Amino acid sequence: MATQDKLNADQRTNTIRLDPPKRHVEDLKILGDRVSRLWNAANYLCRQNFFAKAGVPIGFKLEAAMKDTPDYRQLPSDIAQETLKKLSEAWKSYFKLRSKWSADPAKNQKPGFPAYRKDRKNNTRPFDFIPIKHARSYSLDAKDAHSRGVRAVAESGSPKRYAPCRATPARASHGSSKLT
Repeated sequence: MATQDKLNADQRTNTIRLDPPKRHVEDLKILGDRVSRLWNAANYLCRQNFFAKAGVPIGFKLEAAMKDTPDYRQLPSDIAQETLKKLSEAWKSYFKLRSKWSADPAKNQKPGFPAYRKDRKNNTRPFDFIPIKHARSYSLDAKDAHSRGVRAVAESGSPKRYAPCRATPARASHGSSKLT
């Protein structure tokens, strides 16, 4: 157990606020929208399996179920994999909270399902979440974070072409660096 606690203590995240040039804002919006589309499609699959009592695909099973879909293929593989990993973590958390709730309903609040990524006021998908883990997708130096966003498919014909984008750290933290 001490080893697991040490692993969790060493896993840290740097969160950055993107401040891209105007010419890259639309590219990042498209990338964020594609992440939300993949999240929603995978979450729909998980919910349907849950209601059908067929078992919710988590981890590699979820990735195997989604990897041939257009929503998955329109993203760079590292971003698509990290998006599905975050959704798997959300479902694992749901099941953990549900077991706590079922053990003592009076003490714990009933947990809700992992939410779809959608803005109900504007009937749009938010584009504020782009999980980037792989070092080929970003670099950090002492002053700035440099990231790459996806160009529009209609513009380039390829969903995996990158455009450079700069970002500044929103806050500093210790540990391994990754953008979320």
